[in-house]
Amino acid sequence: MAATNPTNDPLQESDLLAQLRVMNFRDKRQDQTLSERDLLAYVVNHTQDLVFWKDRNGVYQGCNVGFARTIGLENPTEIIGKTDEELLRQKEMAEAFAEMEQDVIENDLPYASYEFVKCADGEAERWIRTYRLPIKNSSGKISGILGIVRDEEEESAAPIRARIGF
Repeated sequence: MAATNPTNDPLQESDLLAQLRVMNFRDKRQDQTLSERDLLAYVVNHTQDLVFWKDRNGVYQGCNVGFARTIGLENPTEIIGKTDEELLRQKEMAEAFAEMEQDVIENDLPYASYEFVKCADGEAERWIRTYRLPIKNSSGKISGILGIVRDEEEESAAPIRARIGF
């Protein structure tokens, strides 16, 4: 059975076909985007670095498995909606992070540090490198920050739990 065109307007019919083609293209593009998102999640969760991201207000929007486990969470989704103030034992450290992250957002400049820290066991000490980078939305406006913590002494991101007080 052929499709009917009640107005007998060939332009209207071709517009409909064009719309269907666009919808089909969008569906295929969405499938591709989901695949890219899955790949990105795989990479982030299998890196040796500890990775997290926050919105402009310092509220965690996500993290990788390594970061979640390092701060005592079983699942990365548990961090969503929390702040450093809620997670850190040392409130001074939460305030320092908030101030530094606001500088990253306000100045649109990344922050990097290299620190010798004491681990949670109180005995071990190690070198870590931390990065905070502005995250920009599709309009080019800063929507938050990406944080990366790298254990410079081991190839694995063993629980750092350093003086950051998680």
